[in-house]
Amino acid sequence: MKKFYWLLKREFWEHKTLLLWLPLAAGAFSNVILSGYVWAKLLKPPEQRTLFWFGLKIGEPVNEAALQKSTGWIAGASFIDALFIFTAVGVGVFFYASNTIFDEKQNRSILFWQSLPTSDFMVIASKLTTGLVIAPLVGIFISILYAILTCSLFSLLAAKHGLDIFSRLATHPLFYRQLFDFLAMLPLYALWALPTASWLILVSACARSKPALWAAGIPTLLTGATMLASRALTAGQDGVWAFDSILGRILGSVIPGAWMRFGAPKFEIERLAATSDLVWWNALPHALQLATAANFWIGVALGLVLIYAAVQLRKSQFD
Repeated sequence: MKKFYWLLKREFWEHKTLLLWLPLAAGAFSNVILSGYVWAKLLKPPEQRTLFWFGLKIGEPVNEAALQKSTGWIAGASFIDALFIFTAVGVGVFFYASNTIFDEKQNRSILFWQSLPTSDFMVIASKLTTGLVIAPLVGIFISILYAILTCSLFSLLAAKHGLDIFSRLATHPLFYRQLFDFLAMLPLYALWALPTASWLILVSACARSKPALWAAGIPTLLTGATMLASRALTAGQDGVWAFDSILGRILGSVIPGAWMRFGAPKFEIERLAATSDLVWWNALPHALQLATAANFWIGVALGLVLIYAAVQLRKSQFD
């Protein structure tokens, strides 16, 4: 277990630009936009100011119902930066997994690591754990930091006009529900993205140059060929199913929450959007439906096969 810990530490330390700094930068970008909105509100003439989106007017008696609704919206929107952060996590995991073994071959460090008493399976498992568990955990932690900053920004805007909403936000159940949803969906994400991460690591072990290009290019060409064949054989139908089932599933699955596009019936997504101010609020019950989907478990099985192939390939390359 200690060996595995040091392998994880080594993976994170060597790739912290993709796994740490990229999500931090994405969250900062999103928060700068949000800060600009808050300052634009503060700089407006008093007669033109409204707080938030639910009719709180400056200089008028506080409408308690509007205040509660505004506070609830802010508590829900506090994790809005997570949309940027988790997209950055997905991009980081893509480039990390597609280059992880390739970089070892390029700098010959693979020879050093193979000389240590660690199995090839343990090394591959550490890379998968880094991409599918540690990277999203880092994204969740960063999202919490920026969510607190978001609540502070809106509290500053409210305090400027004599309203104390920070205490309301700090105890609002929606804030903690979203945090629970993120943590609860972590195992789901790890299984959903397993075929993507396994494919990228396999390509990283195979490629002699530009592994990310190979990893993206092969599914793209396969998707294009399938869509053309589908259009020709089915009287001009667009073949969008091929995009969802091949390109979206093989590459898009690495982005947290991508199952809402590639793994769920369109009806469910429309129903979610129609019944929630923020789709993410009700994402957990929707995501758990994946456990009953055939393509979810087919992807897991495919991922295990690709893991086995990557282990054998890494083992054979320098035997």
